Amino acid sequence: RSAFWAKADGTGICPKGYRVPTRGEIIAENIANASDMFSELGIPMAGVRIGKDDFGSLDSYIYLWSSSPSSGSSRHLWANDSQARVNEASRALGMPVRCIED
Repeated sequence: RSAFWAKADGTGICPKGYRVPTRGEIIAENIANASDMFSELGIPMAGVRIGKDDFGSLDSYIYLWSSSPSSGSSRHLWANDSQARVNEASRALGMPVRCIED
C-alpha cells in the first residue's frame, strides 16, 4: 500500500501531481497541535474508524496516514488540542488521507 500511496502519476490514491506525504515530511511541518492544523490547513478533527460501525475520537483528534510503512503497521499523524506526533497503527484502522503536491 505504501508504494501505491506514494505514486504521483494519478494511478495511486491521490490525483496526478499529488501524493501522500512521508513520515519525515509530516515531521518537517513542525505542527504543534490540532488547532494549528485546522487553522492553517483546514483539516477537521475527524477521528478514526476502528471497526465496521465504530468510530473513535470524533471532534477531538486529527489522524492522517503517511505513506511510510513500519513492519506490519503504518505511520500516521496524531494530534489533539495540546500536542501532535507521529505514531504507528494497524493498517486495518480507517484514517483520513491528505495529499500533497509532488
